[in-house]
Amino acid sequence: MRSTGSRLSLILLLLFGMVAISASEAEARGAQFYGSLAGTSTRSPNVAMAAKPSGDGYWLVSSTGAVHAYGAARLHGSMAANHVSGRIVDMASTSTGAGYWLFGSDGAVYNFGDAEWQGAMRDTGVSSPIVAGVPTPTNNGYWLFGSDGAVYALGDARWHGSMRRRGLTAAVVGAVASASGDGYLIAGRDGAVYRFGDARWYGSMKGRATNGRIVDIARTPSGYGYWLVSERGSIYHFGSAEFRGSMGRKLMLSPVVSLVAARGGGYWFTSRDGAVYSASAEGKFVADPNSMATRLEKMAAEMYFRINTERAARGLRLLQWDTRLVRYASQWATWMGTTGDFSHSDLGALFDSSEYATRYRSLRENIYNGTGDWRTSGAAHLSLMNSDPHRKTILMPELTSVGIGVACLDGHLWVAQEFGVWIDQPAPQPRSTPPRDPIAAGDMNGLSC
Repeated sequence: MRSTGSRLSLILLLLFGMVAISASEAEARGAQFYGSLAGTSTRSPNVAMAAKPSGDGYWLVSSTGAVHAYGAARLHGSMAANHVSGRIVDMASTSTGAGYWLFGSDGAVYNFGDAEWQGAMRDTGVSSPIVAGVPTPTNNGYWLFGSDGAVYALGDARWHGSMRRRGLTAAVVGAVASASGDGYLIAGRDGAVYRFGDARWYGSMKGRATNGRIVDIARTPSGYGYWLVSERGSIYHFGSAEFRGSMGRKLMLSPVVSLVAARGGGYWFTSRDGAVYSASAEGKFVADPNSMATRLEKMAAEMYFRINTERAARGLRLLQWDTRLVRYASQWATWMGTTGDFSHSDLGALFDSSEYATRYRSLRENIYNGTGDWRTSGAAHLSLMNSDPHRKTILMPELTSVGIGVACLDGHLWVAQEFGVWIDQPAPQPRSTPPRDPIAAGDMNGLSC
């Protein structure tokens, strides 16, 4: 559980996380905020969330298998000190809340507490990376769902069909079981929803505009409805699922990765930086207080989303928001603005410090200065993508993380983008400059100085 943070988060933890709550009380309230990882510096990104069935706590898990518990949720173990053969992509609680499973992209399954291991696909092999794991109501089995629509049934989970080789229009991002456990729904990145077995279909966002790509699905406890969530925190509801709040068009510092329904009503969703957003059964939406942003931070976040949009459009890995690089980038942007000296910083000097030498193999930097119509976050991104050396950096395949700093001084926008390659990753290789077009996020809109 998070041990440090802002005074506001501490107060909230005292109010919500440290008070004994009965299961019935928690269920009556639905989703509540109990704390988060936002504002902390973590090596691996947050990838998924699972809630206690009683609704009085939840867990977050990183891609390396580190598990963090909040509220009445208890830590039953993690893979943080062990090697995982593939990235962790999902987690699920048992029906008692006294255990959980972690699911790996290679089909591995790790069990803790009273969660029982019912087999895995790691040694057998999967046709595409696993993106979701869903247990059966009995806790004696689970399904693994691949990005290509494949479905693997283990334990007492029954196979009801899949979307593999059936005209899937976008990669699968999430899945849920029906209330009875005799079916399941599969959700695609484009908002498509596919039903199997006795799962009920109530509509989808396929062919309709969404605020960012769809990243997960969660169903109502009754099974008569479900929600979809986009990477930018917009919620789309179907059937009996009621809208209880979202981030809408508000800018987030990191993209959403997981959506979880509360048995008593409402839902949570969480982002790559470990922020948690809760929507109660009564419609009270709580944005993570640890992720509140200033205008300059929001401008930086807009550029971060645009960079990852470009990389996703080209099949490159998404970059993690790196708080250490953010601090450095913010200092450099401010230095350029206050001195009027538009120049690169000395990144090589950073490696004299163990803080950087033990964390990064390589660092790269983009800088920008604009005024008038060119002092928006969109104009900065477009300018950098139009420049061969800056575009080459943005689209470098080996990059793992980025920090962006923004300064607004005397009507000028100053930007520093610091890109990192973690020490355990291969060094960047010489490559030709990638083509400019198509620019996936090339409009000049966005926040302005």
